Amino acid sequence: MCGISGGIFIQEVDKQAAQASVKALHRRGPDHQDVRFFNPWFLGHARLSILDLSANGHQPMLSSCGNFSIVFNGEIYNYKSLRAELLQLGYSFGSDSDTEVLLNGLKHWGMELLPRLNGFFAFAFFDHVQKICFLARDRMGIKPLWLCSNQFGHFFASEHKALNPLGLGPELNPTALRCYFRMGYIPGPISVFKNGQQLMPGHWVKLSEKGFEKPQAWWNLPSTLNSEVDTIPSYQVAASKVRELVEASVTDRLISDVPLGSFLSGGVDSSLVVAVASQKVKQLHTFSIGFKDQPYFDETRFAEQVATRFNTEHTTFSLSNDDLLNHLPGMLDQMDMPFADSSALPVYILCKETRKHVTVALSGDGGDELFSGYHKHAGEWAVRNDWKKKWLSEVLYPFLGGFSGGRGNAFENKIRQLKKFREGSRLDAVERYRSWSGVVDDAWIEELVLDPGSPEQECQLLLPLIDPKGVLHSDFNGFLAADLQMVLPFDMLTKVDLMSMANSLEVRVPLLDYRLINYVHGLPPSYKIDGKRKKKLLIDAFIGELPLEVWNRRKQGFEVPLLPWFKNELNGLLIETLNLEKIHAQKVLNPTAVQIQLNRLDSMKSGELPFILWSLFVWQTWYDKTFFKE
Repeated sequence: MCGISGGIFIQEVDKQAAQASVKALHRRGPDHQDVRFFNPWFLGHARLSILDLSANGHQPMLSSCGNFSIVFNGEIYNYKSLRAELLQLGYSFGSDSDTEVLLNGLKHWGMELLPRLNGFFAFAFFDHVQKICFLARDRMGIKPLWLCSNQFGHFFASEHKALNPLGLGPELNPTALRCYFRMGYIPGPISVFKNGQQLMPGHWVKLSEKGFEKPQAWWNLPSTLNSEVDTIPSYQVAASKVRELVEASVTDRLISDVPLGSFLSGGVDSSLVVAVASQKVKQLHTFSIGFKDQPYFDETRFAEQVATRFNTEHTTFSLSNDDLLNHLPGMLDQMDMPFADSSALPVYILCKETRKHVTVALSGDGGDELFSGYHKHAGEWAVRNDWKKKWLSEVLYPFLGGFSGGRGNAFENKIRQLKKFREGSRLDAVERYRSWSGVVDDAWIEELVLDPGSPEQECQLLLPLIDPKGVLHSDFNGFLAADLQMVLPFDMLTKVDLMSMANSLEVRVPLLDYRLINYVHGLPPSYKIDGKRKKKLLIDAFIGELPLEVWNRRKQGFEVPLLPWFKNELNGLLIETLNLEKIHAQKVLNPTAVQIQLNRLDSMKSGELPFILWSLFVWQTWYDKTFFKE
């Protein structure tokens, strides 16, 4: 796990800018940093040592023949079998790292190696003879890779901020602003800046002196009719196969030359990962986070039940509101692009505290998207299958006008969900997904952003992500595919990468093993969800493993008390950050629209106000930091 940077300068090589780019990644790789220049190219690397801790694993790594170099971020779990094959082909190795295996594998097989890799990665493979560089990203987008072209050259890096010294920005992308303020994040392939872009998951691209060529897909999410499930197995056979695949995936991710542990929220996904890992690792270290002042959101009792069952060395970080607020500046400082998922704050603290004990942590991310675990999945199933719920939502809707709905307690959340269900049930499948993937509507964006782009531009961006094969209308699996291709890489995995790397912690996600994805995604939707249960296949695969309370608990997220903060502890900082004169001078947002939302702090009907104010607060913090550096 590391940070990479590199590219080609068009005219004069700017060594200072290249070195500043790598320095910006030091939290991703605190153990070693280096920059190599191959005029007019450069490759940079910041290393977090996980495998082969010696200097033999340092990067940029040069091949023994001297014709190829690589910088690599990630882990290749099947590197030992690939190494054995390369040894038989006559290759020799000077290290025990997966990096050298990747380097020699690319030298021998080129991009045809990619489908053979089991792992998560972003890398740049430079051919010194042909003067070309090949860049690739893992199937699910677990590791990021940003690209930038400007008057100085063509560059890449693991993080947005590492491209700033190389000329990223400053012209904002209107479609990115529209997506950010509606959904809280910016989906690929765009950046917040017009001259930046993300290499998409499962893609590779060639870079030459002419710039980046058109990216090529080397992996696609299998469709229902084109997956590793050639014939539909029985439900019992599928459950047995899922168990086998999960166990293999967790086992693969236990390789490490540094201390390893696991996050344990007490939810189904992280608990199953711990159940399997604890069979392979004695006294596995597990970590959970609790909220002293928010019993509604505290999950630690479930985590502790699981830890007791599997005899793990469990640590609970119990946080007060003051603890959360004290970590807020540190978390915001890691936001090198606008990102308004407020659960990033507890994830940041969890990663920070976990890093004091281990260097690698397993996580249950991906289980909800793959196995159908979100409330919106139950809503989509009901729209397609439950006419009674649709009828009831129509009957109740007129009586809900006096309730704003919100996320602060169970009652408000039910009101919010019921309203959103009724409104979405009246839309076609694509528009419903677009609506449910956002928090606020288009009208608010048009009011807030002075140059908001258009809904059509947003749809052109999102449609290839949410329905590339045109199956969303007819196939429930298409709804899950949309989450796997948009919400997962650009919200959930982005959050985990940013917050873990800010604390030099590697996080591994066993439930996103491509073998598991290929198998599960092609199974019938009825295996994953019905009118009573979400994620039923995963639960039944491990039904005897976990305490009954874990199976039966309600789904909840990593919420933080935004509205009380904005009314009390953060009120002064909020008003100072959203200075209306400053916003007027910047000519990006409408200060009148911002003022209207600030005035709503005293209203009894909050609705989505917490998200709106948080997205404004994070945006303005990022904007000030980016454009008004001290």
